[in-house]
Amino acid sequence: MAILSVLLATLGGIISVPAFDTTSVSFTDVRTAVLSRNNLLLAERYEAKALYSDSKQLGLYDNPQLNVELPVYAGGRNMWFEYGQNGQYYISLQQSFPLSGARNAMRNAGELRAQSVEDDVQQHERELVFNALQSYVVLLYGQQSFVSLSNQLALLKSLIDGINEQLARGNVSLRDALRIKATYYAINALRTDVKNVMHTARSMLQIATGMTGYLVAGDAGTDTTGLSALISADIEVLVERSISKRADVQSALLAMHAAEAESMAEHRKAIPNPSLSVIYDKQGNYARDYLALALTVPLPTTDRKQYSSEAADVRIQEYQAKLEHIRSTARAEVIAAIDRLRTVSNELSEVESNYIQQSEELTQGIIENYRRGNVSLLEFVDFIETYNVSLVRINALKAQRAISISYVHLVLGDDPNEI
Repeated sequence: MAILSVLLATLGGIISVPAFDTTSVSFTDVRTAVLSRNNLLLAERYEAKALYSDSKQLGLYDNPQLNVELPVYAGGRNMWFEYGQNGQYYISLQQSFPLSGARNAMRNAGELRAQSVEDDVQQHERELVFNALQSYVVLLYGQQSFVSLSNQLALLKSLIDGINEQLARGNVSLRDALRIKATYYAINALRTDVKNVMHTARSMLQIATGMTGYLVAGDAGTDTTGLSALISADIEVLVERSISKRADVQSALLAMHAAEAESMAEHRKAIPNPSLSVIYDKQGNYARDYLALALTVPLPTTDRKQYSSEAADVRIQEYQAKLEHIRSTARAEVIAAIDRLRTVSNELSEVESNYIQQSEELTQGIIENYRRGNVSLLEFVDFIETYNVSLVRINALKAQRAISISYVHLVLGDDPNEI
């Protein structure tokens, strides 16, 4: 946002572009590119898929264990590898049975973690789309300001050419000529600032979308048809809507549920899991061809999970605190976003929709009247300077309004296609 503030401070519309490799894009193009081509989002989606696979892995049972004992040398009988009728071998097959339910709890926790990461990815998608929109809007209104400033410079240039002729004849004072030229140079410097702002916005847009070439913003991007409904909406209703829809809130809620499942798993791990074995002993036991069943149960003389259970319980409190923090953050962001949108909209509503067009027409009239001597140099320069300030300010307000609308959608948790 700090970069955006700097951009908007000097914001000024379609810049002359190179005749090669120029790409006109709409905000729909930008949004689609961010969601489909951003490699960071792609990596995060892969991470979520990997976590789902990990959770399935946690639900698998242990394989049975096969133990085979074959004789190599019997010293008392001086026999090697005796497996015949009088020989000996031992076979056992053992399978553990996790009756505690810890495995299912861990699998559930893993699935919740994966869902939480999916929501994190969704939230990141929305943030990246919003950041791309900021760059797009700065570029769009920069283009519009650039055209207006260029038109004004063209008019002043023709005036300066005439003044230079009159200066050579002694019909215009050097002070007046220099004052007009100083105004021209100031406007040209402002146009250069606007051009630099556009270069920065274009670069940020290219990084966000992965697009190459000389990008030119082609449409207004943000729909303002629902502006009045947003401004007049009840704040508490919007806050509840935000908390119920925002992906970061849902992610925090899922992370807390995952911590609860992990705590349940840790407590259940304290319950011993028995193992059942089938044993065949040819003649090493008290009887030949001995077949037996063996049950193995660990004795819980010490709870070896007491501290991990305690840690898991504390993590539930940790994620509860994080959830409450995100909820309170969502509330504060909604209130601030609506307040900012109302402020910008109220300020922009004071400006007539055709102000810039009227000012451009008046500029030509002022220049013509100055040439005829009907307007003093001071009046002429004051008008030009005031017009420049108003032009930049109005375009900055338009950009701020477009960005504010999208930011409201972001903090409300709306789908990126609604931004």
